Amino acid sequence: MKNISQYLLVCFISMLNTIVLSQEIEGLVFDKETNRPIEGASVYFDNTTIGTTTNIHGEFSLTKIKNLKTNLIIYHMGYERYTLSLDEINGAIKINLNPSYIELEEVIVSSDDDWPRELKLREFKKQYLGVSENGKYCQIMNEEDLILTYSIKYKRLTARSKKQLQINNTRLKYLIMTDLKNFTVRYGKVSKNKKHLDAIRVFYQGSNRYQNYDTLNLPATQTLRKKAYGGSVLHFMRALSRGELAQKGYKIHVNGIVTDPKECFTISPTRIYGQIKVNAPGRFQVVYEHRNVSVIEVSDNFFLIDAFGNHSPIKRVKFGGDFGNERMGDALPMDFLMETNAI
Repeated sequence: MKNISQYLLVCFISMLNTIVLSQEIEGLVFDKETNRPIEGASVYFDNTTIGTTTNIHGEFSLTKIKNLKTNLIIYHMGYERYTLSLDEINGAIKINLNPSYIELEEVIVSSDDDWPRELKLREFKKQYLGVSENGKYCQIMNEEDLILTYSIKYKRLTARSKKQLQINNTRLKYLIMTDLKNFTVRYGKVSKNKKHLDAIRVFYQGSNRYQNYDTLNLPATQTLRKKAYGGSVLHFMRALSRGELAQKGYKIHVNGIVTDPKECFTISPTRIYGQIKVNAPGRFQVVYEHRNVSVIEVSDNFFLIDAFGNHSPIKRVKFGGDFGNERMGDALPMDFLMETNAI
């Protein structure tokens, strides 16, 4: 009888954890003009593996992990992308997508652009996917949808895409569907033969849906993912929010002096459950396991971190060094390791 009671207790706790840690979201997606259901629309939480597609009736259902604060994205080719804040979701939702009649213009040859497409594409891959081993193993499946432009006057490379980019990270085993909203590289020096390009600022924005195709959870893949995770911005922010910087292998330098993290950062809760406020020095150095060195600059000396380790506002925190060199090829979904809390 005692063993049965213990078993029932374990089952109850497991069921309770499932209820507490997740939330079911249901909805319908329609064409706003015809009021007909849209089949095959992608519905996903931005920068996560949590997503689905609508059925023939335009219906969808997906499970959200507790404390996930990222936006819900609804996308279908031929329609404008729809972004929904989780604060706006109350019960079943109906989403009307507007047909998109705006076609991106054809590439126009300009006297202010003397870079051949091959060079622009190579630079885009370098600055967007990165030059790490993870970045080198990324493949853009629809390169032809990229519109790339270089300005001689401003020494600036910009990129847009006609459709969602399909990026296959063959090393980390993720297929990433990216709606690239903005991509800009500013260069300091550009040699006449264009063989020496000094990128001084890289900025990109977009929404991403990750699809994990390592369905067997191969140990080799998990090892590579955890290697990419260790020492990343996401890893640092999670360790900082939990007061575990030293335990996770980080040292903080302020003005060149190793400083106790407790003296550098003040952490306080906010009104949003799971989110904290971090008061930090305006500039400090981060060393991870004696090999990775990064610099962080914080505007107004504070920023926020949510329960998943995502910092905001994005523009308030600037990264240099190893953190600054992270690119899409090294990126992991926000829900990485969160399902097991093994962070």
